[in-house]
Amino acid sequence: MASRPAEQIPRTTGVPTERFERIRLQEWRVDDPRREIVLGSGAPDWFSLSESANVQRIKEGESRTVWRVRTSQATIYAKVYVIDSWRARLKQRILGSPAVREWRSLSQAVESGVPVVSPVACGAWFGQPRQVALLTEEFEGALRLPDICSRDVQSEQNDSQREAICGIVDAVACLFAVAHERGFVHRDNHPNNILVRHRQGAQYEARFVDVLGASHKNRPANRGESTRALAQLNHATRRLCTRTQRWRFLHSYTKHRTSLGKSGKPELKRLARKVLHAAKKHADVLAKRRDRRLRGDGKYFASLCLQNGWSAKVVLQAERPDRFPTGGFENLSVEQWRAKLQNWLEAEWRTSGLEQEEFGNGFCLERAKPGSWLGKIAWTMRGSPHRIAFRACHRQRHRDIPADFILAYAEHRRFGLMDESLLILANPRK
Repeated sequence: MASRPAEQIPRTTGVPTERFERIRLQEWRVDDPRREIVLGSGAPDWFSLSESANVQRIKEGESRTVWRVRTSQATIYAKVYVIDSWRARLKQRILGSPAVREWRSLSQAVESGVPVVSPVACGAWFGQPRQVALLTEEFEGALRLPDICSRDVQSEQNDSQREAICGIVDAVACLFAVAHERGFVHRDNHPNNILVRHRQGAQYEARFVDVLGASHKNRPANRGESTRALAQLNHATRRLCTRTQRWRFLHSYTKHRTSLGKSGKPELKRLARKVLHAAKKHADVLAKRRDRRLRGDGKYFASLCLQNGWSAKVVLQAERPDRFPTGGFENLSVEQWRAKLQNWLEAEWRTSGLEQEEFGNGFCLERAKPGSWLGKIAWTMRGSPHRIAFRACHRQRHRDIPADFILAYAEHRRFGLMDESLLILANPRK
């Protein structure tokens, strides 16, 4: 397959010509040629998109929602942040608006010729709660990297499958080579942050999205920066791509860096060794970051205070269910967990002396008690065996080590000493 040199990568639209406008409680930075799309008579209310027509919710988080808005002139993606907590307000005061920061990062990338989604506008609404928004133009016909691999690789016949693989790998490698040679380093190199579209034949085109944390310098990325970025991608695609395909990516990356002819040719085998070493470090950092979730409340875990001296730690959302089986577990809210645990604690099986009981919907409860006063003191100081098993289970899963899926544990204290614990599993232990 003949691939295009890196110099021939089509650039995104020209550098945004900023235009500042204030409208009532709103303030906008708009790319002047696209002003009519954002602030024209037919434009929606960008801070109340749930009430607008031709709007689709793409992604929703705790404080950020991504919308796909179809207008008469273009299709726009709107990333809307809600600044409703003191932490978010403090972060914005120190670092600045996330919409403005990403707007500037996109503008710098476009100015340098790095393929990214085209910025349209960023704005702020000063009502209550305060909101900020970033608008980007749709990369027409593009899909996220995992989606286009599923569409064009897994569904193709054997003859055209190789061409599709080579085309996608070359497009992504060319994207990274151009970005690094022009001083742009995306710090969240995840497959979902890479958009790819089919052009013609076996040729594909790739662009970056979600560049809030990206860095941009007036020099090519050094070896450490580029190696860390490649290691992130290598780690994130280890289940999406084979080892051969990842090697082909590095080979194509070095070829495109060489074609630019500025920072010299990276030696392939040496680069591969450095990338694998950095990927292991990156995986360890991610695992430790996930381990910290076990300490408090958040998206994945929560601590509960129950009646009669009981406390519990529960799983709210299973991490990476596609990687590890969860026994048909469906995500439960804090209140749903509280009701279930309270019912189980009041059930007759606890007074019958049984050490294990199976409930409906695949839940299994195990019960344990310390054998003496010294055992109670030891449990109180270091935690019950069920607490230790819960933490060990999820630490293993954070490191891609298979383990029995433990949903929760509960502990009971009497006169300050721990005297009983329960373990809740998705399936009975064999």
